[in-house]
Amino acid sequence: MIGSSLPLCYPQIGASHLSYHRALCFISPLTKHSRPSEEHRDHTGTARDLLTCTHRRCGVPVFVSKFPYPLNGDNAMKIDEIKLLYDYNDWADVRMLAACARVSPEQYVAPISYGRGGLRATMVHILDNLWQQRITLQGYYQEPLADEAAYDATELHEDAFPTLAVLRERWMIEQQEMRAYLNTLTEETLNDTIRYVIPGAMREHVVWHILLDVIIHATQHRSEAAALLTGYGQSPGDFEFTMFMNERP
Repeated sequence: MIGSSLPLCYPQIGASHLSYHRALCFISPLTKHSRPSEEHRDHTGTARDLLTCTHRRCGVPVFVSKFPYPLNGDNAMKIDEIKLLYDYNDWADVRMLAACARVSPEQYVAPISYGRGGLRATMVHILDNLWQQRITLQGYYQEPLADEAAYDATELHEDAFPTLAVLRERWMIEQQEMRAYLNTLTEETLNDTIRYVIPGAMREHVVWHILLDVIIHATQHRSEAAALLTGYGQSPGDFEFTMFMNERP
C-alpha cells in the first residue's frame, strides 16, 4: 500500500484519460525534440536561464531544472510510488500492443500524414523514449558523444522493427531492463539530480522527474496510437488508473 502520499502521483495519471480523448479529437503534427534556446519558461511562465557550462570538453549551455531539489520530507517521491506508476505504464503498453495485434499488417505499417507518421512509427517512438531515458539515467550520456550522428545512432528506428512481433520482443526486454534499473534506486538517488549531455547543451534534472516524464510522454503518444487504432475499428479501450488498480492481483 502506498498510503497518504499517493496524491503526489494521481494528478499525473489523470492525464491518461484526458490525453486519450484529446487525441481522438485532434492530433497535431509533431516535430523532433527541440534544442534548448537561450531562455526557457517553467510551468508558471517564469523565465529560466541557461547557465554556461564550465566542462572542459563542452563549453555549452546547461539547462538546470528550477524545481526544488533534492526534495525531502513528505514531498519526496517514494520508491514504491514510482514503481506503481511504472506498473501502470507497463499495463498500458501491453494493452496497446494487444490492440496493435488486432489490425492488419498493412494498417500497422501504413504511413500517416500526422503524428509520428503511422501506428508502427508511433509505437517505435514510445519504445525509443523508454530506452533513451533509461540509458540516460544510467549515465550513458554523462560525457558528450563524438557528434550528432553518434547520438542519432543510439536511437531506435522503425526499420529495425519490421513486424509487431519483433517490436513486442524488444518491448518486453526494455520493460525488464527498466524494472531492473528501478530496483537499484534508493529514495536518495530517486530524488537526487543527474546531469547529461545532448548535442549543443548540458542538462540537469531530478531523477524522478525524468522517470515521470517517460510516463507522460508515453501517455501522449499512446493517445495518438489509440486514435489510429480506433480509426481502424480496434480501439484499445480505456486507460484509467483506477481500472489498472482494479485489475491488479
